[in-house]
Amino acid sequence: MRVALCLSGQPRTWRHCIDSLRRLVAGHEVTTFLHLWDEVPEAERAEMLAAYQPAAHLVTARPPFAAEKRRMAERWHYRPPFSIFDMFHAVQLCLNLALGHKGPDGKAAPFDAIVRVRYDSRFDDTLPEDWFRTPGLITPDSWTPGDGYNDQFAFGRPAFMRLYAAFATWLPRGLEGHDRAVFQPEAALRQYLDKVAMVPVRQAALRVTLLREGQEDLPFDKLTDLPMIHARKAAAWKQYAEAGLPADLVGKLDFSHYAEAPLVVDQQLSDLLEPMDEAARHALLRAPWAERILAVDAFLAGLVSQRSGNGTLTGEEYERLRLLSAGLIFRMPPESTMDADSAILHVLSCNVVDATRVADWLKVVGDPGREALQRRLGRLTILAAAIAHADPFEQDFRLGWRLN
Repeated sequence: MRVALCLSGQPRTWRHCIDSLRRLVAGHEVTTFLHLWDEVPEAERAEMLAAYQPAAHLVTARPPFAAEKRRMAERWHYRPPFSIFDMFHAVQLCLNLALGHKGPDGKAAPFDAIVRVRYDSRFDDTLPEDWFRTPGLITPDSWTPGDGYNDQFAFGRPAFMRLYAAFATWLPRGLEGHDRAVFQPEAALRQYLDKVAMVPVRQAALRVTLLREGQEDLPFDKLTDLPMIHARKAAAWKQYAEAGLPADLVGKLDFSHYAEAPLVVDQQLSDLLEPMDEAARHALLRAPWAERILAVDAFLAGLVSQRSGNGTLTGEEYERLRLLSAGLIFRMPPESTMDADSAILHVLSCNVVDATRVADWLKVVGDPGREALQRRLGRLTILAAAIAHADPFEQDFRLGWRLN
């Protein structure tokens, strides 16, 4: 079949997704179209053009959508998702490239289907043949609220994808018809497709997920959403509001997110790790655990000493150490096994996922594991003091670092 492949959005992890995208459309006659924001570095743009070999591409500036974003903020005070205007504007531009494409004979290219996809989508599937016989649009049955449509991927014949592209045009006018306390892009897309465009939509099984930065080496089944990604988006929306909206309106907006504390700590860790040389960062995050735990202990002891002056672990410093432990684990390569050294850091983490791993490990190893853990504590300073400070399993846990 003749397939037009339309990619738009932020490139992010595209290098680690392009092979899975090629497998998705393998066996079809594929013509690729790209949209890129002009903020993408020129060298990366050139690399992407060489990799995707598009029949046509667009590089444009990001429109401000100032009036639209202000109206959204006036109507929805809780985390208004300003970036939806940017995203679907790019989708429309890229789809229009495919819809207006001329073949060598100067006539419109007769595509059997057009696929809208993000650069950072990773697939573990191929396009089902029956999709080409399905009238209307197909969206994945995942990553969506029950009354919405997935807004990251769409498949359909050109006439239906033309209507899908027009969502970007309808959206500013259709805001007031979205009668929800919180604006949900997926629900707005469904409202448009069902009630305005009146396009039949089938939600079908498709093994696709977003590949987040830091997960590039994970197999498909291990990929999961990261709460801090959404906290970062909320922080970016807040930054836009503070810079571009009236102060009295900004005061009414709520951009809170349950992963805010981890996000702040992760940013603090970025500042602390940036001056380190590569060897020191490797020792702290990737060395074998017998060496790594010593580097972590020295790193955290230094931070506590800077704040308290004498290295004393107060209640406030204990909570900060738990946050920093979770943040360091978040930056370490995911590991399927655990030993006494890694258990020390995991049990101090304020992330319930990390502490649960230690609890499960202790159930398996029993008393010998507990005894090994106690022996390993003898080499440590601040981590040993933290475990002695309070029972780690009786603390409050703040979910927000990583979801299983």
